[in-house]
Amino acid sequence: MLLYPQVKLDEGSSAQRPTLHLHQEIMDIQNIQMEISCEQSDVTNQCSEHVENVRDGLDKITFSDSMTNSPWKVTPLRGRLSIEKENLKAALKASEEKLDKATNDFNQNLMQQSEEFEKKLKEADAVFKVKLQQEQANFELIIKQLEDNLSLKSKELEETCQKFQNREYYLNLKLKESEDESEDGFTLKSKELEENCQKFKNVECDLNSKLKQVGNELRAMQKSRDTFKMQLHSLSSQTGELRKKIQLQSKNLEIFTKVSNALKNEKQENFVTEDNIAHYTGLPNIGTFYWLLSMVQQDIHYYFGSAVKCLTNEHQLFITLFKLRRNVSHQLLSDLFEISLFTVSNILITWISVLHIIVVEGIMEKNVPSLHKVRH
Repeated sequence: MLLYPQVKLDEGSSAQRPTLHLHQEIMDIQNIQMEISCEQSDVTNQCSEHVENVRDGLDKITFSDSMTNSPWKVTPLRGRLSIEKENLKAALKASEEKLDKATNDFNQNLMQQSEEFEKKLKEADAVFKVKLQQEQANFELIIKQLEDNLSLKSKELEETCQKFQNREYYLNLKLKESEDESEDGFTLKSKELEENCQKFKNVECDLNSKLKQVGNELRAMQKSRDTFKMQLHSLSSQTGELRKKIQLQSKNLEIFTKVSNALKNEKQENFVTEDNIAHYTGLPNIGTFYWLLSMVQQDIHYYFGSAVKCLTNEHQLFITLFKLRRNVSHQLLSDLFEISLFTVSNILITWISVLHIIVVEGIMEKNVPSLHKVRH
């Protein structure tokens, strides 16, 4: 508890009223803390008293023949135990039906999710195929255009070569005709013919270089086309492998969920056995345990308000008796039953109060006259 020092102010100070108001709030908080501490101590004392009473009552409960000579008797409960056994069987059957229903719902949800995933995968595959067909059509169109351009260039080259041959033939004719002319005229004609021949050779070289360039571009486009086909095949194989992996993971997830639920249920059910009842709770047999469980007729109001739904009343009673008999730590109970420490505290405080009502107020005060003598 925090203690705040008192602050003295002069009567004429301008900050007197806010400071006095703050001091009053601090005093109120201290009073509230004291009240909470008192309530916590009362609850702790009451819980401790209930624990002692429940332990005394449980130590005196037995079904042996030696109890017939004791000052108080327990009515034979064979008929009631048979009824409770039938009720337990009915409850077990209802639990199995609920488990089957939950399993079916889980399988339906898993199948629905798998169908939705397959649908999305098919849609994505269809979109990918459409885009792939579009790209392939564009690629084929480009190749066709290049082939057309190449054929046009080849035709132009052939026409140019033909023109060059015709021109050469014409020049040869002119050369023959000019042989009869004078040497000066012949020299001029020869120079002109040489210049024209050189021009035609240059044009032929340019056309050959362009033809080689177009051929190289065509070969590069063919290589790109082959590479694109290989990538397409690789992507198709990867898509098939991914689809198989997804199906395998879905099956593994379903199997893992079933096994996990089965192991968890089996782990919790294995606690309540004949040997565990005798060893951990101190009760003589499992029939006494279920008789004590059958005495819980009223609705249980938990101490912290929130009901415990992750464990049955059977396991909650076992945890409480385990704690009363062996005085184990809350952490051990939390680890054994896979619940939080808050849930352990909620179960223990609530069920100790319930056992106090059943054992002390319901059985001992009615059937043990010595208790009345001690109290009076």
